[in-house]
Amino acid sequence: MQNTKTNIRLHILALLLCMIVAGIATYILGQDLNWDLLNYHWYNPWALFHHRFLYDIQPAGGGTFINPLLDLPNYLLRSQFKPVIAGTLLGAIQGINGWLVFEIANNLLKDYIKRYVFRFVIALAIGVVSLFGATGISELGNSMGDNLTSLLILAALLLLLTSFDTLKKPGMPRRLRFYGYVLAGIAVGLKLTSLVFVIPLFIGGFLMKGNNRTKIRESVWHVFAILAGLVAATGYWSFELWRHLGNPIFPYYNGVFKSAYMPSVNLSDRVWFPTNLVDTLFYPFTFAHVPDNPLRPYFRDPRLAVLFVIVLAAGAYFLIERLVFKSWPKLRLTRKEGVFWIFVVLSYVFWQKQFAYYRYLLPLELISLTAIALATYKIISSKRLATCALVITFGLITAYTIPANWGRIPWQSEDFGPNLSGQLSYANGTVIMAPANPLGFLVPYLPAGSRVISVAAFDTITPAQKHLVVSAIQQDQAHHKAFYGIETTNGVVTETKYFREAGFVNSECTPLNTYVSQYLYSGALGYKICSLTKL
Repeated sequence: MQNTKTNIRLHILALLLCMIVAGIATYILGQDLNWDLLNYHWYNPWALFHHRFLYDIQPAGGGTFINPLLDLPNYLLRSQFKPVIAGTLLGAIQGINGWLVFEIANNLLKDYIKRYVFRFVIALAIGVVSLFGATGISELGNSMGDNLTSLLILAALLLLLTSFDTLKKPGMPRRLRFYGYVLAGIAVGLKLTSLVFVIPLFIGGFLMKGNNRTKIRESVWHVFAILAGLVAATGYWSFELWRHLGNPIFPYYNGVFKSAYMPSVNLSDRVWFPTNLVDTLFYPFTFAHVPDNPLRPYFRDPRLAVLFVIVLAAGAYFLIERLVFKSWPKLRLTRKEGVFWIFVVLSYVFWQKQFAYYRYLLPLELISLTAIALATYKIISSKRLATCALVITFGLITAYTIPANWGRIPWQSEDFGPNLSGQLSYANGTVIMAPANPLGFLVPYLPAGSRVISVAAFDTITPAQKHLVVSAIQQDQAHHKAFYGIETTNGVVTETKYFREAGFVNSECTPLNTYVSQYLYSGALGYKICSLTKL
């Protein structure tokens, strides 16, 4: 009993350590000011609380319709605390990823490291170092949400692995798996990119003990659990999108749902995908050097390339032992290890097929060091030699890694600019915006009675979109509202042509003092509020 209490205290200590390390790292990195935060991560949860759905017309473009629940932690923290406190607290919460990695590593290494303290130290080192991947460290205190949904994915994986350790407790394995799949479903509901990890988790469930009939029955139960989590996370939001726009995941997969409010195409950014067979097979090495794609943030991370080499080495070892020496090597996997490797391999395969965008691979980045450690202890029989090899490998990986930069500024007393509410106080009416640059973050600072309408070139949108915009403008004109426009000054986008197409010309513009123009985009992206008059 005393050992159990001590172990629990050590695991709590590991949790606190991971959160503290992540919080300190966030403080050092500075205040988050990424493009998506400026576009919709701040606007969407504010709009949810203030009932602005379809009252404002797409102020954040397609991002306006993304499920706002994932943005609530960031929004609530920023609404209650100064940026430095809110960002550090958010980073500490995201640091729980490291603790989940520690628990997964500690669970999987039981068969290789019998001494509890030694295993605890190795697993904790894996958990802490896993936080410092190119995506992991770059998103600490950041609003993008990949390292929030990763909490759910890693927790689901941990529960699935733990279920194999509770076979002697009637009903416990089934309950743990059910809870895990509910969490996985919630992750998909919060962010659709999580689906590439949930499918391998579901497939891993087939490795449980039992005959085929039992496995089929349990699989139905698992599907129900995933759907329950999915409905809990996005049921209301998807229903609203379906009811008003005809697509429950608008604007995605509109080639399937065919909403009248956008072209009937499935949105897909093909710029990230490998271009030939060699690139496809050796894609992990792409991230081990600085990418030359100008659209991709500068970063490098060799951990997936190292894992790729180790898996190939393990496979070669297995084949040589089996084909040459006619023996079954020690690479034979337990059921629990099978679940883990199914998750690692299939998650990567599905991700590359569906997205191939590195930051969406964060759960795999986080557990890649666990996979490297597991493969190393399986190949090298000497625990000391294997541990020394891991220490050197992890040190080199961490030293070589350069995190992506999504936008950081020194800590400020406010989120986006000094006294934005005061700067925008006179724009009490209808505010016209145009797409291309991030503008959604300004909307919550407008007077409460304002309405925002985003306009685009009318020859590029569907008739339903055009009708929505034109009807909103005519309605506000009938109520004699004043019209204003928000322009950006970056030498690329000229909003005046969009204003003119909507029937307005701008005048009397006042520059806005924002941190964006001071710190980001080389100071080239500024904002100004203008009065609009009818042509």
